Amino acid sequence: MNTFVVEYYSNDNDEWLECSPNYICLDDAIRTMRLQVDQDGSDMAHRIIQVWTHRSTVAMMAYGDEVIK
Repeated sequence: MNTFVVEYYSNDNDEWLECSPNYICLDDAIRTMRLQVDQDGSDMAHRIIQVWTHRSTVAMMAYGDEVIK
């Protein structure tokens, strides 16, 4: 089963950190990513990772721009 998780890039740790629970629905993950950007500010990069047998980025938000693959 595919699940999705929202992450943000931490300049302090130089790595991506999770900031949401796992979602089954991509729309729910995108909604959470948008809310997280509103809270954290648009200067922090956020992304949605598809967690399955491998990890792949399916959406990303940085500097107020949203990119959906």
